[in-house]
Amino acid sequence: MQVTRATIIGYGSQAKAWAANLKDSGLQVNLLLRPESPSISQAKNAGLNVFTFEDELEQLGEIFVFLTPDDTHHLIAKELSKKLNLNQKNFIYAHGYSYLRYDFEKTYPEVNHLLLAPKAIASELRERYLSQENLVAVLSDPKGKSSELLEVLSNKLGITKKIQATFKDETWADLFSEQSVLCSLLPYGARKSFDFLIDKGIHPEVAFTECWMEVKLIADAMLKFGPEGFFKLISPNALIGGEKAQKLIFDNEYQKKLDSLWKDISSGQFDSQVDETKANELRQQVLDDWKKSKLPSVYDEFYKDQK
Repeated sequence: MQVTRATIIGYGSQAKAWAANLKDSGLQVNLLLRPESPSISQAKNAGLNVFTFEDELEQLGEIFVFLTPDDTHHLIAKELSKKLNLNQKNFIYAHGYSYLRYDFEKTYPEVNHLLLAPKAIASELRERYLSQENLVAVLSDPKGKSSELLEVLSNKLGITKKIQATFKDETWADLFSEQSVLCSLLPYGARKSFDFLIDKGIHPEVAFTECWMEVKLIADAMLKFGPEGFFKLISPNALIGGEKAQKLIFDNEYQKKLDSLWKDISSGQFDSQVDETKANELRQQVLDDWKKSKLPSVYDEFYKDQK
């Protein structure tokens, strides 16, 4: 199947990485933005064909990639439905949340809804494409009509390992992992350990290297060597200490907390929590709270020559 062009909606971090990768792979990349978007000049400088919702959109082709925040997707889809004949159009999602949240299969049955979800942050998506390193993505084609399109598009994006799964699998697993480990246990566990060591009089840069910097070293080793290889690799002290701590931390109460997180996701309660939360205000509260720790300033000082 020959794919010659795709239209990306939005120009945030993921959209920039997608646009650069697809453009370098020979696709004509169109960018669809709002007329008042501050990203228009930046996108044009990047050599992209920029359109706004005020333009004639039928000229954009059949492939539309939704790379704006999830909570805007239903508004964008509604706007596209007013401007386009959606029959046989392909809506591509980098995450399945909005597809499930707004029941897109029922709302827009004439559209081919496709999932192409890279398991990488934007910077990694671009860097791994350039270095030709492995990139993993979850793919889903519920109607079974566009598998070849997904294959071609994922190749051009730089995906090397493709996992065929459902929108629900990708969405629920993504939400759960963010809550259970990636955006909670890792950063906050590192911070609490760092702050604890500082309170005990440990040198800040020593605490930083042990509790923040080495998180990446451990994660890299876990991925490189696998679970068995990792535990064969670590020192006796690390092995004994790790087993002592995991039995203390990961008790029945911890399991109940995981169950609670899962219940909120699977019941739809988390959707309500998202609707009720002002994300920008929450982000600022989080940033203000992190300023109470010495960790950000030690990080800035430690890496001041690398920025």
